[in-house]
Amino acid sequence: MRVVATSSSELPGVAEKHLVAAAGRRTALAKTTLRIVKADRSMRGAVVKLATIMSGFSCLRMSCCVALASAAFYCAPSLVEINSRYPTLALGILGVIIIKDYIIPPMLAFCYVGPHMSIRRKVMISTWDEPGRSGEIYTKLLLDMTEAYKYIEKKKGEGKKITVTHMVLKAMANALKSVPTVNGRVVFGRFVPFDTVDISCLVKLDDGKDLAMARISDADKKDVFEIAEILNQKASKLHDGSDEDYNKTKNTMRMLPTGILHHVLHNVGWLASGLGLNFSSLGVKQFPFGGCMISSIGAMGIESAYIPFTPWARVPVVICIGTIADRPVVVESAGQKEVTVRPMLTLTGTIDHRFIDGAQGAHMFREIRETFANPDGKMLASS
Repeated sequence: MRVVATSSSELPGVAEKHLVAAAGRRTALAKTTLRIVKADRSMRGAVVKLATIMSGFSCLRMSCCVALASAAFYCAPSLVEINSRYPTLALGILGVIIIKDYIIPPMLAFCYVGPHMSIRRKVMISTWDEPGRSGEIYTKLLLDMTEAYKYIEKKKGEGKKITVTHMVLKAMANALKSVPTVNGRVVFGRFVPFDTVDISCLVKLDDGKDLAMARISDADKKDVFEIAEILNQKASKLHDGSDEDYNKTKNTMRMLPTGILHHVLHNVGWLASGLGLNFSSLGVKQFPFGGCMISSIGAMGIESAYIPFTPWARVPVVICIGTIADRPVVVESAGQKEVTVRPMLTLTGTIDHRFIDGAQGAHMFREIRETFANPDGKMLASS
């Protein structure tokens, strides 16, 4: 039997009829929804209350989807021919999704008995789902380190010690300043720029068993020596266990099972990295990762790697510092081209396509090249 809804006023009665049939088959979710519909006999009120119940299962995003779908279903009933089995089928599918994604994983996480997992492993499991489609751009950049090496040695003779990592941090700060459309975040479908150029650097702890983050604020307004000093101080505090924010975060992550930690990371990350809220009790400050996140793997002998985005960090650019190796390159001198061997640094980047296109990317990478080609001028603080 097929029923055609001809007006929006008929929809609550049609929905109640199908919900009654579903309740007769002892469907728990249908029973709950039926009580809501009978209470106010309003489809809009039922949608709102159903969304509230789902929120209790940590299912806010799914609730929004159901609310939007129901609203569309409610506003244009004359255009939809309803088959009597569809509402029951939809409720069944919805129930399976809630149970599979939001009830069983936390229960299994609480009941898990097995090998001890490091905090880093728990964060990895709680951060990423199965690989899917996303708008990511992967790029590789080879930088001639000839002038950079000369600069490092010259400053070392002056008693100022800097490393390649410090220079990459400064180069990325210059690049973000030159392309302000990259330095920001997407909130509610709109690009919102950051007020400052902040860069974060991952710090290896416990021989690589764990990672922590050190953020450099206003990196574009600092010279490479200030960046090196701040990064070294923060790294020392992380290594000796005196960083209060990291300790608070670590204790929270150690306590929570992965099924719960997944929701905590993503929701707190959205509030802190998207909206800019502070969670001092958790050791999370506003925009904790800034506009770019940098990691170095060159010291481990890895030439290059493409780092995936950390969803809750909400940064548009992730840079990986690889090895430095002698490579043959073509250089031009006095109008003549010749092949010579130069030390070349491999940088790889993962970029959010929502923030950048080819033109902006070319401009940003040109700024990075110029920083390493002219360190005497580019490694200084900008106004």
